[in-house]
Amino acid sequence: MEVQTAKVGEAVARTLAGRSAPSLPDGILAGNDLLALGLLHGLITAGVRVPEDLSLVGYDDIEFADFAIVPLTTIRHPSATLGASAVRILLGLEEEKDTEGRFDPELVVRATSLSRR
Repeated sequence: MEVQTAKVGEAVARTLAGRSAPSLPDGILAGNDLLALGLLHGLITAGVRVPEDLSLVGYDDIEFADFAIVPLTTIRHPSATLGASAVRILLGLEEEKDTEGRFDPELVVRATSLSRR
């Protein structure tokens, strides 16, 4: 299994950019923000307009997602809160039922996505 890094995203973008405009996907949901940022860089370098030609969404909302040349739409997942609660459950300080809804992901809409209604 290849690690999903910015360099891998850039390589995927080069492959996608070789396609004609009608064969580009409407959007991509990347496995993490680093992969999405690599895709973003590669797509823009190849002349693909993000989000006009292709929408892009990352996952995990790293700090750099908001500072990209085109701020990255992403899904924020409260992993630190999840880890802390797991420890509290293991130590018997918290019940699993008390965590319901606390770890729901949140879509953070920024400039790499747009509505196509």
